Amino acid sequence: MPTADRVVVVCAYLVPHFEKLCRLIEQPDLVRDERFATNQARVAHRPALVVKLRTALAGLTTDEALDLLTTNGVVAGWISGYDEARENPDVRASGLFIGVVGAVGPRKTPLSSP
Repeated sequence: MPTADRVVVVCAYLVPHFEKLCRLIEQPDLVRDERFATNQARVAHRPALVVKLRTALAGLTTDEALDLLTTNGVVAGWISGYDEARENPDVRASGLFIGVVGAVGPRKTPLSSP
């Protein structure tokens, strides 16, 4: 979901989590909407739900959205670009990326094999 400055992913497929998400983003009517009553119904009506969620999150920065959601028990995180992920200290420590120098061209950092 786009925020004011980045993109986040939100996981609220269980009914209690969805209800909490709706309260937190000040959209309590979504809980009572039959189109969103169950996870199966939310999947079937995903386009309509996405519009509501995008509207609610668009006015928040990523930090604001994550603080609101994660401190209240809704699983959420930001989506990193390739360069940002590669520079993350935890990712660096994992050895997930390796440096490769080909015969021609610049150094590359592909994912390593497991």
